[in-house]
Amino acid sequence: MFETDQQKAAVQAWDEELRAKHNNRWFASLLFKQGETVFQRFSGYYSQLTALPRRTRRTLQRKWAVTLAAAAMAFALSGAPNINVAQAAADIMVDGKNCTLMDAITAANTDAVVGGCDGSSSDTLVLTKDIVLKAIDNSDFGNSGTPVITSNITIQGNGHKIKRDGKDPFRILTVANGAQLTLNNSVITGGLADVGGGILVHGGTLYMDHSTVSGNDAETSGGGIALVGNGSDVKYSSALILSSVVEKNAAGENGGGIAAMNGGFVLAVQSTISGNEAGLFGGGMAAQNYSVAWSKYSTIADNTAVQGGGGIASVDNSFLIVGASTVSGNEATDPDSSGGGVLSIGNFESKYAIVVNSTIARNEAGFGGGVSNYSSGMGILASTIAGNSASQEGGGIWNDDSDMGLFATIVSGNSASNGAEVVNNGSLDSEDNLFGHSGISSGQAFAGFTPDGTDFVATSDANNVALGSIIDTSGSNPRLRDNGGPTLTIALVPGSPAIDGTGDDRTGDDFVSLDQRGFVRDTNADIGAYEFDSEARPAVCDAPPIFNGPVNIIHGTEGNDKIKGTSGNDIIIGYGGNDRLEGLGGNDCIIGNAGDDQLYGDEGNDILWGGDLDNVTVYSSKDRDKIYGDAGDDEMHGGGDKDRLDGNDGDDVMYGDDGDDTMVAHDGNDTMYGGSGKDNMRGDDGNDSMYGEAGDDKLYGRQGDDVLDGGDNNDQLDGSDGTDTCTNGEQLKSCEA
Repeated sequence: MFETDQQKAAVQAWDEELRAKHNNRWFASLLFKQGETVFQRFSGYYSQLTALPRRTRRTLQRKWAVTLAAAAMAFALSGAPNINVAQAAADIMVDGKNCTLMDAITAANTDAVVGGCDGSSSDTLVLTKDIVLKAIDNSDFGNSGTPVITSNITIQGNGHKIKRDGKDPFRILTVANGAQLTLNNSVITGGLADVGGGILVHGGTLYMDHSTVSGNDAETSGGGIALVGNGSDVKYSSALILSSVVEKNAAGENGGGIAAMNGGFVLAVQSTISGNEAGLFGGGMAAQNYSVAWSKYSTIADNTAVQGGGGIASVDNSFLIVGASTVSGNEATDPDSSGGGVLSIGNFESKYAIVVNSTIARNEAGFGGGVSNYSSGMGILASTIAGNSASQEGGGIWNDDSDMGLFATIVSGNSASNGAEVVNNGSLDSEDNLFGHSGISSGQAFAGFTPDGTDFVATSDANNVALGSIIDTSGSNPRLRDNGGPTLTIALVPGSPAIDGTGDDRTGDDFVSLDQRGFVRDTNADIGAYEFDSEARPAVCDAPPIFNGPVNIIHGTEGNDKIKGTSGNDIIIGYGGNDRLEGLGGNDCIIGNAGDDQLYGDEGNDILWGGDLDNVTVYSSKDRDKIYGDAGDDEMHGGGDKDRLDGNDGDDVMYGDDGDDTMVAHDGNDTMYGGSGKDNMRGDDGNDSMYGEAGDDKLYGRQGDDVLDGGDNNDQLDGSDGTDTCTNGEQLKSCEA
């Protein structure tokens, strides 16, 4: 935590660095990949650097040849652990009788005794029951039911609600310039205000973790949450929304769920923003007037806006990032609206909105059912745009008076009166995309746009290949499924002409070496967002969304290491030697690399990756883990809950143990034991032996001569290719016995 002036300076420097690099594609990719801790790390480094003596600062700047802000950004992106500044804190028990929420906030603001509440430095307000607010407390920033927060306060809600119950209109919480609110495991509901119905952040900072903002209303913007600056005394407001829900809020103008305005910044990570409504733009999220809206590993679904951006919108020179997220089922309702899912409008100064590794599906609008880019700039990278509809133009994409780059993306199965897939009235550069289907002509699919020679066009008068021979389909429509990674994707099918279609080796290219799921591209990369049969392993632990807070990075050596992580989130890297790596608590990513290693996930949802040429032994935990054997003959134990085990190369032995597990053998002659639970076991190449054991299991032999034994209960056995032996199954297919 930082003092008020330090906080404001850090946020201002962050904003300036973001704007300085907004049109750098490499920077945008790296910023996306490093995740939600970048801003916190940047703030810590920047505050430390600016606190150095002036002579030292000048010497460092000359040596580095960059500004202090640029240096802080580089440090933040380098993956170093967060810097935490410890402060004394007091727990204030809020019971509504001896200590009310109003008195507790005032005590925390003043570091004094107020009523039955004793404040001291950075305080934690612990709720022991639901809090019902019946009257207006103050009108400093519009009506508020609680005192304005002017210091660093944590509310530990323990699942309790803070709600309005009365005739008077007022919001629930207000955070003033330079203050910080951390909201843990709390529910904010029933607020009604002119701006920020649930929470207003007016130049301060909000950290929200495992909390819900629901059923709030704003007459103007930010039905659930509003982040507001005014460009002078109060310029910057920021929010980090972690593993939280923002739902069923409404705003008369912008940002039914969340609005960032006049220098606001919001990053939603592993969160759900759904069922919100806006009278103008951004049903789920909106950024307006030099602000930033960023979604990562999140779901923006079933929101509505009248004019545009049913899911998420950036307007008036603001910046938008949709990363590894799902934007689905949103609607812009006016007949002339634009951007059912995503809208960027009037943002030429900021140059770029970015959609990367995301799925935009089943959204509706007048123009641009999936995505609309109007008088703006946008890049869409390694994403899926499918099943969207427009009543007028551009079922998938509508690009008008704008610049757009479209790269390694699937745009298929969309519909509109004109230009079912893409309508372009501006500048649109495309490369390595998969467009359309054989049920429509190119004239029906495109208007004002001719795909590049590197694209694959499946329309009736182009390649005229049945869609089911290219990608996974349901009937005549593309099928979105869980193929690994943070979003649903559309898989390529065996023999697809998109496989190896680019002819490019992207394995060494940091920006395009991964497909939408975060899986590694082959040396001859496939066309579109999905890499067929690519290696099922994450890129530096960032592709799957496992982290929900700060991350500790622990490096081993080239020798034999014994490393234990912390109770928090760890990345443990073994390097060479025969290592024993143990994650302990938190959500961990453990990488063995070379050598014969033993990996233990322990508590939390972990990623365990054996690394190259290991004969690795991996032990999961009772939580949901992802285990990647990679090369070598590996032994893997799933433990409890729903685990995914990927053997990859080598002759592997996999034990699903408890829970409903997914086990994929890949190459080699592998042996799999399902244990209890409803398991899904896939053999792939090699002569594999699969034993379902207890539970209703599904066993697929695929290539090779396989042994499939369902074990107990009602099992489905499918030998597929090869000469397979099947026993103890209720449903048999392609089996010799």
